[in-house]
Amino acid sequence: MVGWSIWIFLPSKTPIIKQASGQKTANSDPSSEISNTQKSKTNLVIPAKYKLSESSVPNSHNIDEWLANYTSLDQKKIRDFSERYNGVLKISGPGQIAWMAEHGYPTPEDIITASEFSTAKLKELAGQGNSKAEMLLYDRLVDEYISARDAFVSAGNRRIDFNMTDGSSKISEIMELQQGLSSLDSPFVFYLEMRNQELVQTPDAFASESSILSGLLAAQQSGDIRGIVLLQDCVVSKVCSADDAGIATGAAISVAKASQMNAIRGGCSNLPPVQMPAN
Repeated sequence: MVGWSIWIFLPSKTPIIKQASGQKTANSDPSSEISNTQKSKTNLVIPAKYKLSESSVPNSHNIDEWLANYTSLDQKKIRDFSERYNGVLKISGPGQIAWMAEHGYPTPEDIITASEFSTAKLKELAGQGNSKAEMLLYDRLVDEYISARDAFVSAGNRRIDFNMTDGSSKISEIMELQQGLSSLDSPFVFYLEMRNQELVQTPDAFASESSILSGLLAAQQSGDIRGIVLLQDCVVSKVCSADDAGIATGAAISVAKASQMNAIRGGCSNLPPVQMPAN
């Protein structure tokens, strides 16, 4: 596989991500640009397994415009979801909204719909083959796990003991769900995997950062051209330090993740993914 270079520039224009063997960036060939007609389409073609609610494509160019018609309470739910996954709902145009919906990403409508379902209902839908419900069930179970673990620690127990005691059944359920998610063909899986480090018994800052870096870069290689921008946001907000060791580890892992995704899609590793439009 031909190596590609990925660069991120901070405001100082200092490059912080260097060449990684096998790494691909978004295709910059003008001939690959999606036409304005395609970018503004409203007839979504969402695979049945990723359909949880009726989703639309408003003429929005940022997350604020996208969420303007939701209540303040729903806006908070949606924004909180986006932030849990490193700004996954940050967009720059309706073409990106359509691409995300058609590639299995949870939409604001999905997030609100899921919030109205019980955990049992999400499990039922996931069991029937609804992968979107499976994704949002994972989000729900991780939140429930963290809340239970925090209560366990607050009661005077050691965090390291949680998975072997009160949290045993919870972590087993999450791990089983992870196996199913790993076989999906949506780049959103890489965002979900970023939360895996929240489940470890002993926090590891380096592993957590590597998880974010590899997830965003793998999403980039799988067609989500916002990966680099979201990674830059992560660095600017100081959630990611982007030191050389973290970058090297994250980049190496991302190549393996993207290759696995490509295999799931039944594609050839030398072919570029179907890319998200620029806006």
